[in-house]
Amino acid sequence: MRLVLHIGTEKTGTTALQVWMHENTQALRQQGVWYAQSLGLPNNRAISVMSRASDQVEDGFHFFGLSSPEAHEAFVRQRTAAFREDVETARAAGAHTFVISNEHCQSRLRTPEMVARLGALVKPLFDEIEVVVFLRPQVDKAQSLASTGSRVGLHISKDFLKKVRPRQASYNYLDLLERWANEFGREAVTPVAFKRRPSPVAFFKEHLNLDPEAEYIPDRRVNQTLDYRVVALMNIIVGEENTGRARDLPGVYRKFFIDEIPAEQPLTLSRNEAQQIQTPAVRRSGGAADPGAVRRAQSRAGRGVAANRTVRPDPRLGAVSRGRDLRQARRCRCNQVLRHSQDQPDRKLDTARLPCPSR
Repeated sequence: MRLVLHIGTEKTGTTALQVWMHENTQALRQQGVWYAQSLGLPNNRAISVMSRASDQVEDGFHFFGLSSPEAHEAFVRQRTAAFREDVETARAAGAHTFVISNEHCQSRLRTPEMVARLGALVKPLFDEIEVVVFLRPQVDKAQSLASTGSRVGLHISKDFLKKVRPRQASYNYLDLLERWANEFGREAVTPVAFKRRPSPVAFFKEHLNLDPEAEYIPDRRVNQTLDYRVVALMNIIVGEENTGRARDLPGVYRKFFIDEIPAEQPLTLSRNEAQQIQTPAVRRSGGAADPGAVRRAQSRAGRGVAANRTVRPDPRLGAVSRGRDLRQARRCRCNQVLRHSQDQPDRKLDTARLPCPSR
């Protein structure tokens, strides 16, 4: 049986896919596709928590109520047994493909050791493994994360973008691809350009050879981006001091301020801010993975995604612009030079002298 492991990335429609998979479980099983039932639903979040050491606490531990190393160790034992039983049930039912979907595999499993734990868990159970990862331009991802931060009660300001760093795990796609290619093999990693395939549901219908005429519960958009005025209103409500941790918001805020106000003018960055995030940084790979293979994987993912880009938030950040400016930034010469540099990694770029015309 084949495993298709969908690892995100975050802010690429993962929740919509997981909800669709969960709601269409029976329709998928009739076609030989089994969506994991033992790792949490609709998001198979347990797989990433199981792959961390007991002393590597993250928010997933709190999500499952794991307050001590002993609790985590017991959780791993119980979930591992349930997962193996789930796989055997799928095999006995005649399934040819087993699907796991959890974006935290990308954002929480940040070291080769963590990915190796996941590999040790799944490799003995499947004949073939494919890792599918959607890659979204970092500037788009940063904007989407800002919108999500507002949803969970964070104060969104220019300081939020200071977290966007070239070597920050969430934005370093080269290291991400290397990490998973080293564990599962470069041919097992399938990068997908989110700009070209913005619907993971549509992608997986095709990728899994699902019957397009079958009756499915329609997919629906969740965690949609917020209007910039909603973000401003939520900033006033939560206060400037709440910049570090998410918190539960009263239902009235979510109902009237977040979900009911349409996003007529989504939160975007000015052209200059977008350019700062998307400025290319070229480095040679120091990992064990074949750099040529990684570049080929990136090429498969599409030219709209960079492996790694320098991030220098503009100290003048604060202005919110329409989407037109952002689109102009994406068309700037920086991206042309970046695409050229990915084919010639040994060349050095002096980004300080790199022209970025606004027209």
